Amino acid sequence: DDFRGYGIELHCHRCALEAIAERASVEGTGARGLVTILDDVLRDFKFELPSHASVTELEVDAETVRDPQAKLAAILREL
Repeated sequence: DDFRGYGIELHCHRCALEAIAERASVEGTGARGLVTILDDVLRDFKFELPSHASVTELEVDAETVRDPQAKLAAILREL
């Protein structure tokens, strides 16, 4: 809903969910940590993307989970 309110559709691929679960397992956070990890991954996107009206969707894959800053930088370069 955070993104939808700004007209950005969030698409979370299965590989992203698996990467989030793997990170939670490595960090020992369990199920409660899943939301925290997702919030951590998406934090900078929530602040940056709404100011760019041309961004209408965000694809989250395993690479986004592993290196969210690289994904955000790539999106911003394409604008």
